[in-house]
Amino acid sequence: MLCACRHLRCYPFIWGPSWAPCRFQGGGSTVPPSSLTVNPEVVSAIASGRPVIALETTILTHGMPYPQNLHTAQQIESIIRSHDVVPATIGILRGQVIVGLSQSEIEELGAPSKLPKLKVSRRDFAYVLSQGLSGGTTVSGTMVCAHKVGIPLFVTGGLGGVHRDGEQSLDVSADLTELGRTPVAVVCAGVKSILDIGRTLEYLETQGVTVASYGESRQFPAFFTPKSGFEAPYSVRDPLEAAKLIDSSLSFGTGNGLVIGVPIPNDDDLLGEKIETAIQDALVEAKAGKIAGKAVTPFLLERVNQLTDGQSLEANIRLIENNAVVGSQIAVELARVRGRRTRPRRRKDMTRNGQPVVIGASILDSTAKVTSPVIKREGTNLGSLVQTYGGVGRNIAECMSRLDTPPIFISSLGKDPNGLTLSQHLTQLKIPLDGIYECSHLPTASYCIVLDHQGEVYCAVGDMSINNSITVDWVSQFTEVLTKAPLVCLDGNFPSDTIKFVCEVCSDAGTPVWYEPTCVDKAIKPIEADCLSKITYSSPNLIELRNMYNALTGESTCLQLSSELTLAEKLTECLHLIPPLLTHVPNLIVSLGQDGVLACSAKETRHLHYRAAAKDLLPVGVVSVTGAGDSFVGATMACLIRGFSWDLSIKAGLRAAFQSVTSHYAVCPKLSPENVTKESIQKWAPWEPTQI
Repeated sequence: MLCACRHLRCYPFIWGPSWAPCRFQGGGSTVPPSSLTVNPEVVSAIASGRPVIALETTILTHGMPYPQNLHTAQQIESIIRSHDVVPATIGILRGQVIVGLSQSEIEELGAPSKLPKLKVSRRDFAYVLSQGLSGGTTVSGTMVCAHKVGIPLFVTGGLGGVHRDGEQSLDVSADLTELGRTPVAVVCAGVKSILDIGRTLEYLETQGVTVASYGESRQFPAFFTPKSGFEAPYSVRDPLEAAKLIDSSLSFGTGNGLVIGVPIPNDDDLLGEKIETAIQDALVEAKAGKIAGKAVTPFLLERVNQLTDGQSLEANIRLIENNAVVGSQIAVELARVRGRRTRPRRRKDMTRNGQPVVIGASILDSTAKVTSPVIKREGTNLGSLVQTYGGVGRNIAECMSRLDTPPIFISSLGKDPNGLTLSQHLTQLKIPLDGIYECSHLPTASYCIVLDHQGEVYCAVGDMSINNSITVDWVSQFTEVLTKAPLVCLDGNFPSDTIKFVCEVCSDAGTPVWYEPTCVDKAIKPIEADCLSKITYSSPNLIELRNMYNALTGESTCLQLSSELTLAEKLTECLHLIPPLLTHVPNLIVSLGQDGVLACSAKETRHLHYRAAAKDLLPVGVVSVTGAGDSFVGATMACLIRGFSWDLSIKAGLRAAFQSVTSHYAVCPKLSPENVTKESIQKWAPWEPTQI
């Protein structure tokens, strides 16, 4: 089943292009999954347990005039980032809910426009999404979205509440009922002073919402003034107390939110009295003008700002900035509290000395191979569809295991059916699961690839968000294993700081590291992380090699497909690209596709070209090339660890790659230790490499 709402804690689920009921929606309704997008930075932060704060956008669309709205939104994000917290501003653009708006998206939502921008509360999502409209999320709307993606903390200016004369109009903000049913903590300056604060607190009590003031006083703040005349049921004195309160509420699972009321600084107290007078005057005007419903709050805020000569807007901005500071401090403490309680523990039996280590991605692959030489953009292309186990790291680990050199495998899987399936497969391969991080927030990585009739890649789509969960915090638990390994293989799917940490630990211990770039963009991660010189082996293809060269030298080399070049052209280009890299990485094996590999060593003035298997060795033809490179790396590593020569190890890698391209699977199930004995390798590949 695919969970269309993309709730990060929904089980089972995959973020994918399908609709399905979600148990968090009562199990019956469906929404198109494309209606909610989460910024990759936010996904990464949630997965790794970093502090994240949700932010609303009615401040952009309705709460402040332009350009103060943009400046304030940008300043709030800046304040939050200065505390090493990730801001997740939530809004809707053209029917798309975005959790973690980019700066350009914030500007688009906040700039004047002829197109209407609606205030979006819980009730409004269906209409706004179905009509493809844009809007700013209210407190209620922001809480809904934050909870869907697993953000526990939300910072805003002030809550909605029971309107003055609400006993007659029954005008009660949806914020209050949302707090009664959505477990998100809201840090605010209390209830907007244009509302009936006493009745609002009574209503929150009825809804079962925990309310606490922040600081030494029990006085509940009244937005522009630190004292409302009403006491909060509870108080928290500092960020740590607030974090513990939030954690207890969310962990116990009562299902409701809670409010932390932060008073504005005392120097704004006198201004509060002036604003209160203006509010009373504006209320009279609103009543006389028969202004009601959703129009009341924007009217009152604008009119009060006019009556105070802009002082209320200035106070509003200072108030929100103060909330951002306090909220960030609470978010940091909350991440620490929850991290100490929920951080996965490494199993005690991880004491295998001398085992190789593979740190890489585990993915469920779907491969579609088109039969016709021409791939149609419209209509149906006839072909075959196969689902297999994949991921560069997982493929390498499987290959090594099939060759009786099982590694300790460090990777991540979701707590979903795909994760369970992959876990069972790893167990069958006798690969221990001790290094697998079980992520409850994200789905197991998935990858869909389309091959042309020759088995070459035409296009691909992947959901790799979970790879960001392999953090330094997780990998650091395996430091002893890394230091005692004969060889550590690291693919480029994980965060740069994780790659740097592994390289530094291994370098200090004298453990050789093999870096497999996985793709052109990830090839340069060790260069960006300043740890390239701590890598012993790397196996880029020609396009990845070009990008590494560009990043290292600052030059710009064309990244055209290597298939467009002859073998002589490829080798000539490699001779130009390789020397700067060999000053950092002593051993490079450049994949040349169907033309084999070029093995280069800093100790040698010559390079060796190993051709791929002869075409007459492929009676069944090429089925898929997607796992060939991984099989090559896995077999080459396994043989090096077993003491084979450089020459025999590379030839063993080429044989494993040959078996891979003749199989639907990334690693051929027929691969066995008998395929890579010294005798069988010499018999299979009697030719000598060509010196370049």
